[in-house]
Amino acid sequence: TEVRVLVENVVDTLVPVTEGRFQVEVPADVTTFGRISAGSNGTMFLSDGTPLDVIIDEESTVTSKYPKISVTEKMNAYNAAEKVLMDEYMGKQKEIFADTLKTQEENSAAFETFFDEFIVRYRAHHVDAVEANIDNFISVLALNNLRGELEDAQLSELVNSLLPQLQENKYVKNMKDALSARLETAEGMMFKD
Repeated sequence: TEVRVLVENVVDTLVPVTEGRFQVEVPADVTTFGRISAGSNGTMFLSDGTPLDVIIDEESTVTSKYPKISVTEKMNAYNAAEKVLMDEYMGKQKEIFADTLKTQEENSAAFETFFDEFIVRYRAHHVDAVEANIDNFISVLALNNLRGELEDAQLSELVNSLLPQLQENKYVKNMKDALSARLETAEGMMFKD
């Protein structure tokens, strides 16, 4: 059995698994994500220079032996907080629309009230993650979740706050190009030939 370890532009290799274990050294680079997979299961990690423990199954996990300094552990915390938010959203949506004592209009109004409050927290979670991680790939994950949630000028400001090596990341470059195109052609902007 083998696992595939992929860190874009850094490493793409198959590593043998012996007695359920494998070991591989990957250069530290928190400006891009890595992926470890076996068969149809896998998980993401950030190569932060700390030893990582990987469990590959239906609910694959990556944890660091040094969680206080690990960027992968920061990503795990970010993802866990995201899951809590999304579980709350889905649960509340289900609860509101399952209320058969109210009309569809009343349920829709209740959901809209919940959503207006929820989206403020959702956006804040991701903006905070960008601002706290301008030097690593967590900011790119958070920016991706903010697409369509912020005005282009706000999103552009966050993208431009990233460290230069992250701004060279292909995902960030694509986002910057799309934002620039929209901002340059926005209503009220001077037409360019």
